[in-house]
Amino acid sequence: MKRRAFCVLALLLGLSACGSGSAQSTASAPASEKPEVKETEPAPSAAPSEEPAPEPEEAKTFEGKGTIEENTVLVDEKDLRITAVKLAYSGSGAELEILMENNSAQKLTVKSGTDTDNPTSVNGYCLVSDYSTFLMESLDAGASKTTRLSLRDDTFNTYGITDIAEMEFIFTVQDENNENYLTTGPIKLKTSSAGSYDLSEDTFRLAVEDGRFAEAEGSGVKTFVTGDYFSQDGVEVGAAVFTEEGIIYMEAENTTDQTVIFHYDEPAVNNIVFNDNGGMVVKHYDVKLAPHARTLVPIRLNHLVSADSFDMYGIQDVAGISFMGRVADAEDNSEHEAVLFEIPFSGDIPEADLSGEEVYSGNGIRLLLKGTKDTEDSYYLVFLAVNESDVSKTVFVKGYYDTDLAPMVNGMRTTFNNFEVTFSPGKAAAVEFGIDKNNSSISLEGNGIAPEDIQTVIMKMAVAEGDKENVVDIPEITIDLSGN
Repeated sequence: MKRRAFCVLALLLGLSACGSGSAQSTASAPASEKPEVKETEPAPSAAPSEEPAPEPEEAKTFEGKGTIEENTVLVDEKDLRITAVKLAYSGSGAELEILMENNSAQKLTVKSGTDTDNPTSVNGYCLVSDYSTFLMESLDAGASKTTRLSLRDDTFNTYGITDIAEMEFIFTVQDENNENYLTTGPIKLKTSSAGSYDLSEDTFRLAVEDGRFAEAEGSGVKTFVTGDYFSQDGVEVGAAVFTEEGIIYMEAENTTDQTVIFHYDEPAVNNIVFNDNGGMVVKHYDVKLAPHARTLVPIRLNHLVSADSFDMYGIQDVAGISFMGRVADAEDNSEHEAVLFEIPFSGDIPEADLSGEEVYSGNGIRLLLKGTKDTEDSYYLVFLAVNESDVSKTVFVKGYYDTDLAPMVNGMRTTFNNFEVTFSPGKAAAVEFGIDKNNSSISLEGNGIAPEDIQTVIMKMAVAEGDKENVVDIPEITIDLSGN
């Protein structure tokens, strides 16, 4: 499968995109109605006819034709000059040659193409921050350097882009003391195709419907839904694709004339928040959207939780995903609090399965033991934490083996994996407490303890209100596994 590296969880999981226009071939359902659900399935057999059925129209694919005026100056400020030299096409996509000239008396570092600070877009869709779209060049005083932005045709086909009509850049520049030297606004670079290309079309949705998206991603589309899922301060989430490889692509759009930041966190699958996977904390996501910009946000389920944990949490099918979302201005100032928004894929999203042994109850938190699991490197106690309070909670373990938070297994101190999860009132959260099996002298193996011989685990877990700086309790919890 063709795949591009991802910056942010992600997340879990993250991505961003810029775009214009709002006319879709798939109309959004009213918020009070169930979303339209589109699933790929074999087409019904055609009824007998005397005339042969017409051949299906061939799906459009990327065929770059747009050219730029060579040596177009993009930036000429504060002794820094950035020039788009030329745009060329090949059998695999497009390449933009860029010349950077530092005419100042100090070393400068120029960056562009990250999701959070300076997204690069084509035809209004910001591109995934990866090795080809992310530019970072250091230039000594008086030096110049040529760099290239390489774009693959499968990237364009994912977004349904058939030609390059315009590109947009934001450049951030730091001086030799890592202080901000220059930040540009969105800079458009139009091509010869700008006048004939319809930038108002939501080409991503068209690509999903005609199969280009699935072919470009190398994965079939399991479900495609549209609806009014989120709307705040001009940012709207109105479509999502769930692929057969377990990746969810969420489309968001900035309908305003201002650059904004779209924050989305607490990713929840079937109403269970998964912010951590074996110590890989995915706490918060954000993408910057230029005026009238679209973004495609990928959420990879295996970045949130391992497949074998789904059964433990009672998740047989992914019925939907939800987030806490809010919008801020370009300086990250928000007028509104984060709000819950959900994207259902098959009817109503079920409530979390609250079965399990209760091992802690206090400060508005209930902790339910769902079971254990054994991996190559760690032995996990799998819990479900339920927030029954009226404020956001954070549950975490963070430190090293010689801290007071280290667990005792069969009376012997061991090492553990960090975890951290934040979840809102009424939400449930997955908590997988990992004990090191073989990576230190006091691991399970170092202590001579086989997983099947574990009788008791005494662990400490911090409970905080809001963020983890406001700890309200560090309970000591004893888990009896002698009956396993």
